Parts: sequence; structure tokens; C-alpha cells
Amino acid sequence: MRRLAPLLAAVVALAAVAGAADARPRKQQQRESLRGHVSAQRAGLPASARARPLPAPGGAAAGPGAPGVPAPAPGAVDPPAPPPPPPPPGGSARSVQARTDDRAPAQLRLLLSRTTVLPGQVKLEFNNVFAQDPHDLLVERVDGTGPAFAFDELEPEQVQSRTLTLDAGAWRLSCTIATHAARGMEATLTVAG
Repeated sequence: MRRLAPLLAAVVALAAVAGAADARPRKQQQRESLRGHVSAQRAGLPASARARPLPAPGGAAAGPGAPGVPAPAPGAVDPPAPPPPPPPPGGSARSVQARTDDRAPAQLRLLLSRTTVLPGQVKLEFNNVFAQDPHDLLVERVDGTGPAFAFDELEPEQVQSRTLTLDAGAWRLSCTIATHAARGMEATLTVAG
């Protein structure tokens, strides 16, 4: 018992010091808990850089498993980031690039450098440079009327350019290889008029 008395006295003294620290005015505690967040916001950082857990009262960081903070789903993996968008070919509103993205086989994509062009002669560049598989391209009006334009199947690392006469309306661009359009390799181009 004599050995426990000094230890017990030390614990009581530490509890008293901790209690005195928590007795600070509530406003001061709130200011201190927001200090890092407000500084990041004033520095002009994006929201994703500011979104970090603030320290919980008592100095423990709030994180997954803490009350009110959801834990990430087990096995959750962020999808791969797409490659940067291609620069538009030329500088006019009469050119567009359609680039394939087949890095995720279950989710194929056809990326357009712009979604709106002017009617008339439009330079369309079909870019399969970053692809892992061959793809082709069909350009047709969404409503099914008028002409359709077909680009030959390109192997990876190939590019083909053509000048098409497109009238005002919505045009569908898609890969005609089986299941590619259904898995996402299609896009809509608006010809404003």
C-alpha cells in the first residue's frame, strides 16, 4: 500500500492538471481546433487538401473508427486516373480529336477534345495512340438521319485524320467492335448551328 500511495498521488496530480487545461474558455478551444483548417483555406488550397481530420478534444486525432467518422470500405480501390485530355488539333471550332481510353477493360471510353464544333467542314482526328487494343470509329447523327462516316480500325499507336461535312445537330461517335460502345466507348458531339 505504501508503494501505491505515491503513484496514486501522481495520477491525481496529473488528472488535476488535465482538468485545469480543459477549463479554458470554450471559445478559445474552438479557435485552436480550427486554426489549421482556416489557415489552409486562406492560403487558397483546394478543398481536398484542406479535408484532413481535425484533432478531437483531448488531442486524439479523429480518423476511421472514431465516433462519427466512417471507415473506408474493405478492399475499396480508387479507379485509375484518366490520362490528361488531349490538346485540340488546331485552334478553330472546326476541329476535334476523339481519343480512345481502354486501360480499364470493363469501362472503355472515347474522349473528345471538345464537345461542340461549328457546322460545315470539320477536321476529326481519331487518336488510338494510348490504346492497348485496336479500335474503329463510326460518326453518325443521333437521330439516324443523314450520312455516316466510318474510320478504319486502327492499331495501338496509330492516328487517322479526316475532314467531314457535319450539319447542325447531335452526332454520335462510337467504336463498332462488338461490345465496345456498350462498355462506354462512345461520345456525343454537338454541331452548333
